[in-house]
Amino acid sequence: LPVRVILRDFAARGLPAPGAKANADHLWRFIETELRSANLGDFAPHLRKELISRGGLLLLDGLDEAPEADQRRVQIKQAVEDFARTFSRCRILVTSRTYAYQQQEWRLPAFTETVLQPFSRGQMRVFIDRWYAHVATIRHLKPDDAQGRAELLKRAIFSNDRLFALAERP
Repeated sequence: LPVRVILRDFAARGLPAPGAKANADHLWRFIETELRSANLGDFAPHLRKELISRGGLLLLDGLDEAPEADQRRVQIKQAVEDFARTFSRCRILVTSRTYAYQQQEWRLPAFTETVLQPFSRGQMRVFIDRWYAHVATIRHLKPDDAQGRAELLKRAIFSNDRLFALAERP
């Protein structure tokens, strides 16, 4: 059972005042609030029970993207580490850009680190094509328009070293 949390949103709306200690309850209350805002508030008690008794997958996206990073970093780490202890059956995946996570103060000591391999040129092409095909469906674009946009993006990426470096790890 996957649960996704965007850490910059949690840092902005779910943490206590700067300097106060954060814990698993802050992260859980943020998840509940997000469920309520999606009209899924009634599901929260069942989700909590499932995560405690059977586990799930908590996806914490963008550790390096939290606002006021220097002030909030300690609190985010406290909340994540306490959540891992409290919801011990859950697997937790935390994402961060490599350059940011290399800083010692960002590291989560009890977590295993893995670095994603970069996309090859072929994988980039496939990803871009599929992305624009999906966007076409959502935004009701003509397939030819979506493909044209995909081709423009591919040309831009393959002709610019900075864009290429970003596209290797979307």
